[in-house]
Amino acid sequence: MDNKIKLEDTCLTVEQAKELQSLGVDMSDSLMVYCDYYDQVHDYELLMNNNLSTSYAYEVVNTLTNTEILEMLPQKFVYHDKDAYLGVRTDDDSGEYEFYYKRWINDCEGPMFHNKLIRDSLFEMIKYLKINHII
Repeated sequence: MDNKIKLEDTCLTVEQAKELQSLGVDMSDSLMVYCDYYDQVHDYELLMNNNLSTSYAYEVVNTLTNTEILEMLPQKFVYHDKDAYLGVRTDDDSGEYEFYYKRWINDCEGPMFHNKLIRDSLFEMIKYLKINHII
């Protein structure tokens, strides 16, 4: 069984990137972009963000890597009048990655997102933080 992660799984999807951009997340200096070289086909290629890769593209969609999203997340923020701290773990049973903010170790409150791909949990978390004006 091949457990290697694909590059595409470490970057937001085209749809996720567009959604976060519509919420005002700045991706102008992102490391990666999706380029569509054919009008109306929407067959995107994931490439490094440089002038050579984007110069002939019909459409360019900046995207973020997992690392870029992690760097955007605050280590803590005030949640219901108390500091909530960023945490991450994997679920032993499902293997899903969980990103959360909790006020203390046994706290069950706070935003929490878990998915098979780190990218998807990070997307949900950054979306939550942006919608709630935390970032």
